[in-house]
Amino acid sequence: NHSPLRRVSHVHPRSERTLLDLNDIRNSLRSLMWRNVGIVREEDRLRETVEILDFWAHYTLDKTLNRPAGWQIQNQLTTARLIAMAAHRRSESVGVHFRKDAPDTPPAVRYHLDIRREEDGTVPQVREIDEEGEDRR
Repeated sequence: NHSPLRRVSHVHPRSERTLLDLNDIRNSLRSLMWRNVGIVREEDRLRETVEILDFWAHYTLDKTLNRPAGWQIQNQLTTARLIAMAAHRRSESVGVHFRKDAPDTPPAVRYHLDIRREEDGTVPQVREIDEEGEDRR
């Protein structure tokens, strides 16, 4: 079970100034998300995906990129991390997304996940919000 507020952070020491192969990152990101966060989902693969994306974020998000292609990769990586975190947080099947590791889980009360970023760039909390806008837990 989850607490109402969960600290999640991707803050690491700054990475070495390495060259990034943006096409490789884009293709790897697309493949990872399709395999592990697609229609059929499992807890282990979702957790692994969040860990992989955190690792990639360490080498990508602290860079100052000067081309739209670089900004797009940073935005795609940030969005993928948020999607993977939200998918990992849910243990039930929702819409077309099926949790293979919990096929008989009854549908939960409808709720949204609210993920907020701190001013320093960390993603500190994931909250479950019911349809009235109140914390679910």
